Amino acid sequence: MDASSIRIPGYRGPINPNPNPPDGEARISIYLYRPWLAAGIVGAAVFGLVMLVQLWYMLRRRGTRWFHGLLAFGALMEVGGYAARIKGYQNMFRVYVFVASYFLIVVAPIPIAAAIYLMLTYAASRWPNGRRLLVMPPKVMVTLFITVDIITIAVQVLGAAMVGVVQTKLNRNERAPMTIKTAGYILLAGLAVQTAFFTTFMLLLLLAITRVPRLELPPGLARPLRMLLYSNLAAGFFVLLRTVYRLAVECQGYFGSANSSQTLFTVFEMVPVIVAMTILSAVPVARWFPKAEHLEHLEHPEQTSQAWQTQSDVTHEVKD
Repeated sequence: MDASSIRIPGYRGPINPNPNPPDGEARISIYLYRPWLAAGIVGAAVFGLVMLVQLWYMLRRRGTRWFHGLLAFGALMEVGGYAARIKGYQNMFRVYVFVASYFLIVVAPIPIAAAIYLMLTYAASRWPNGRRLLVMPPKVMVTLFITVDIITIAVQVLGAAMVGVVQTKLNRNERAPMTIKTAGYILLAGLAVQTAFFTTFMLLLLLAITRVPRLELPPGLARPLRMLLYSNLAAGFFVLLRTVYRLAVECQGYFGSANSSQTLFTVFEMVPVIVAMTILSAVPVARWFPKAEHLEHLEHPEQTSQAWQTQSDVTHEVKD
């Protein structure tokens, strides 16, 4: 039996050799291809290593355990997702394996994004006058963006699950609860809202970076603050890149060429999240927090400010 006998426009992937597949199997590969074994192994191994690093940080850094715990949990979900893709390589027609893989890989960015949101609140709470960096209270910002992420991810998982259910029903000549196109629209709606809100967060992060000079911090405090914000911006960029890729895929349609390309999945789904997690795992976030000796100088702000100004004037006189 070839692909043309299934009569799915645009589908050119593998066909189940069993004309009467058992419960839980579809007549086509819901991935639209056979998942690469090597990519699944690399993804599971790399995210497993990231998880161990974050667990190590979490055990040793008391003040940032939520941050590292969220990243460890996200990495664990990625490990499960790519382990499921390894199972998908063994049998690409099992719907529940696809749903598990899709659920874990799509949901994993929730705790990762939550850690990125939390990282910005550290900047607002750990540095003197850091609240000036944000346009809304830190708790409100974190609650808002995490809530939106949870809702939009739930919508995406629902859409992906319905794709599997609808396709299985159609292949068995049974009545489906909706069309494949409708299930794709559900996915698209969740992705569109998620992309819009994460883009908004990135704009708030850029705004926070431009506001750093307003804090009038000495170099010993301003430099690590910028390092924290820039590393947060870099990690957030790669998470946003992955989200935009997902949105582009769904705009083209479930059976489009983008969703049918395993190369694009690897380059724009797996790799960006690996890079983001690597940036956030390079050093513990507490490494950038203000040192006690730098904060001691701020006990008398007016005297400290005058001292910095005097030092700056002397420096300019020497240069002249």
